[in-house]
Amino acid sequence: MRGEHSEKIMLKSILVLLSISAFSFADYCRPSATTASGWAAPKKICAGQVIFEENFDTLDKNKWKPEVTLGGGGQNGEFQWYDVDNENSFAKDGKLHIKPTLTADKIGQDAVEHGHVSLNGCTDQDKANCERQAGGNTIINPVKSARLRTHESFSFKYGHVEVVAKTPLGDWLWGAIWLLPTQWKYGGWPRSGEIDLLESRGNEKYGNGWQIGVEQVFSTLHFGPKWDQDRWQTAHYERNNPVGYDKGFHTYSFTWDQQGIKFFLDGTELGFAKVDEGFWKRGGFQGQDIWAQGTKMAPFDEEFHFIINLAVGANNGYFPDDLANKNGPKPWRNGSPTAMKDFWSQRNQWQKSWNSGDKSSLIVESVKVTALALCYDVISLDLAVRREYNKMLKLVVVLLLSISAFSLADDCQPSITTASGWAAPKTICSGQLIFEENFDSLDKTKWKPEVTLWGGGNGEFQWYVSDDENSYAEDGKLHIKPTLTANKIGYDAVENGHIRLDDCTDQDKSHCECQAGGDKIINPVRSARLRTHESFSFKYGRAEVVAKTPQGNWLWPAVWLLPTQWKYGGWPRSGEIDLLESRGNEKYGNEQQIGAEEVFSTLHFGPRWDMDAYQTASYSRNNASGFDKDFHKYEMVWNENGIKFFVDGIELGFAELGDGFWKRGGFSGDNIWAQSEKMAPFDQEFHFIINLAIGGTNGYFPDNVNNKDGPKPWRNQSPTGMKDFWTGRSQWLQTWRSREKSSLIVDSVKVWAI
Repeated sequence: MRGEHSEKIMLKSILVLLSISAFSFADYCRPSATTASGWAAPKKICAGQVIFEENFDTLDKNKWKPEVTLGGGGQNGEFQWYDVDNENSFAKDGKLHIKPTLTADKIGQDAVEHGHVSLNGCTDQDKANCERQAGGNTIINPVKSARLRTHESFSFKYGHVEVVAKTPLGDWLWGAIWLLPTQWKYGGWPRSGEIDLLESRGNEKYGNGWQIGVEQVFSTLHFGPKWDQDRWQTAHYERNNPVGYDKGFHTYSFTWDQQGIKFFLDGTELGFAKVDEGFWKRGGFQGQDIWAQGTKMAPFDEEFHFIINLAVGANNGYFPDDLANKNGPKPWRNGSPTAMKDFWSQRNQWQKSWNSGDKSSLIVESVKVTALALCYDVISLDLAVRREYNKMLKLVVVLLLSISAFSLADDCQPSITTASGWAAPKTICSGQLIFEENFDSLDKTKWKPEVTLWGGGNGEFQWYVSDDENSYAEDGKLHIKPTLTANKIGYDAVENGHIRLDDCTDQDKSHCECQAGGDKIINPVRSARLRTHESFSFKYGRAEVVAKTPQGNWLWPAVWLLPTQWKYGGWPRSGEIDLLESRGNEKYGNEQQIGAEEVFSTLHFGPRWDMDAYQTASYSRNNASGFDKDFHKYEMVWNENGIKFFVDGIELGFAELGDGFWKRGGFSGDNIWAQSEKMAPFDQEFHFIINLAIGGTNGYFPDNVNNKDGPKPWRNQSPTGMKDFWTGRSQWLQTWRSREKSSLIVDSVKVWAI
């Protein structure tokens, strides 16, 4: 054993020496303000590093994902059909080409005016934009084009961007290279911002005196609390060139840092949107600042991704009415319900301006992003590096002289984390991975299913069971799937039958039996709730869960934690930590979407159930794409200073300890946690719970909120809420589209000691 120990010590010494010899100033990675994510992003980022470079030797449509939609760019009312066809987006001679073609060349002129199209590969969340029936004043979008995005492959915050491109020539063509937020941190457009690096119009000599066609390009920021309060005019920068920007390639760039966003054209500054007192003041908005919890740069303080597209026409005023145009007047009026048909009817006017060859294509030669340095002096940094280098050499000498005192036992650094349960490690070291579940199988002794008819104290409508149909592992992932109770016991039994749960896990036996009849029914949906209360509990640490939320009306997924010993009494006296909650509805909300487009993390605490101060520690994030479309990483860091939540590596919110949770909640009277640590009630071990609930009468699904698939079929606090929900199943059942989409799917659960 002594010989083996000595060998390990010697190996460590050699590694230290190798590290020193490999250290050089040239290799030093200067810290960067830039962050990046996505599979094409580098793992490590250094100031001055090119972190994204695309030269379009080929077009990788995994990196540049094409959109497939008839949506027309939302409020813009554009006329194109975005498609994945190689005819519309392709690489040629080391350049990306986005080329418009007539839909009639693909499906025929009669089909454009009278036919029907349904997009099999549609990427639009609004399924109304995936299908079109022509007839009367409605036609199928008459031009096919392309819109490419890097939302999965590459997003970044802060950096220097350079794009070399040539704009298209042709009436009513709208070329654009721009960026949108990937996580939509502050909500839907324009709350989370938009960065337009390049926009242009393809018309020649379009304007009354001042030309705004191919002779003009512009860069713009969009931001505001509502779509009709977009303050783009305060950050809009134009440049004109009588030759036209369609005749050759130009370099469009911007530098984005904590001071603002500065645009350049061919190396000359175009405009600087300086942060100053923040974008809320820049926009002159009234009321509460929606970005107050962000940095001064909000909403431009989150990661954005690239979009390159060629749109055609628009009904929003991008192409103004009543302007002179070389090839004749504009064939439609802005705001007209027949705009697209009018555009198509006058194709003999504009089609001839789409010259043959490449002239009507948006052509991009390259896209490059370079990381920025942090805001301190580089020379001072290098001097600091030299000092640290000398210190390191001295340290190595000391280490080598005292190598005999070096021991492997020193590798385990003390940790404030504690853990218990049969799956917890006996010894815990700081930084150690103390719990890891990758769901290669579902161990129901580790993840104990609850069996109960109780609605979780929230008046929920599910029956939690241990059946493998409702909770199982598949392809290395946990699936919790809702199914109809009627499929198990029959429709009549749901409404008139009786059930007793022999394997009930609920301590309150009234939750183990139900007699249906009248306004009372047996819980109409079966689901699962899994706990680690016997296998693993912990206090303090970093938890990470990778999960995909379900899609389907009135589905309530949750990954959360409850105290194992309930040290301070029943809920919420002993606290609750909600790492992830969401709602499965699409487009559920009035102004702000609160369905599948939103996730949130919350702490619950208080002296009584009706004095839960969760509002003081609830943090949400919106993503217009929805959190149900892909897996996202939900994390928390829990230590003696508070609990900090993250989504995909970006901070969501920090419930900082401050003067303790009694003061945080603003409670009066005697502090029930006064005899404990300041972190009370979050100073004890908690265990994981993963469940998929349905509905509820507690207000989690608010009444009187717009819902894409029709109004909520029950009222909160109604004694007939569960029956009303079941009676309205024709509305919600169709939204539970498939086993995969309506399931809560968890890829992994990990906990590290700190």
